[in-house]
Amino acid sequence: AGVLVGADPAPELLAAFREAAPGIAEAYEARDFNRAMREIMALADRANAWIAEQAPWALAKQEGQQDKVQAVCGLGINLFRQLVIFLKPVLPKLAAAA
Repeated sequence: AGVLVGADPAPELLAAFREAAPGIAEAYEARDFNRAMREIMALADRANAWIAEQAPWALAKQEGQQDKVQAVCGLGINLFRQLVIFLKPVLPKLAAAA
């Protein structure tokens, strides 16, 4: 408890979020909100699929899997935090409450 997990369980997924940021910003700046939302929703779909594939709720029931559960849940929280940041220009109240 109180210790962060060192390994990133899905570096390619985290990289996809980082790489998408400039394109989303460009879409907002061009007032192309439809494109921004499509890109954000595609990232949300990828995050949801990855979390479902990892099934941390099932891992939590297995002996010795606590580090993996923590890593999966930690990354999931961070991915959804990033999604809220991406949505801030169109949903500022949601972002402020997150």
